[in-house]
Amino acid sequence: DNSLEESSMTRIFEDKLRENPDLNALLVRGQGLYTWSEDWIRAKQLVEHYEFLFESAIQMKRMKI
Repeated sequence: DNSLEESSMTRIFEDKLRENPDLNALLVRGQGLYTWSEDWIRAKQLVEHYEFLFESAIQMKRMKI
């Protein structure tokens, strides 16, 4: 969930990364998608991939698939 306190967001990110060391993105309600990688080019590619997947999921839900 969206938090106005940066320290609580940092703790959530740290907890999620400890639980899932291979994690490369977090979707935060009220804020959006956070991605990271070894360089900005790969991080940008991840954003594009996740946006495609999210849009596909929305379309499938609309089509009741």
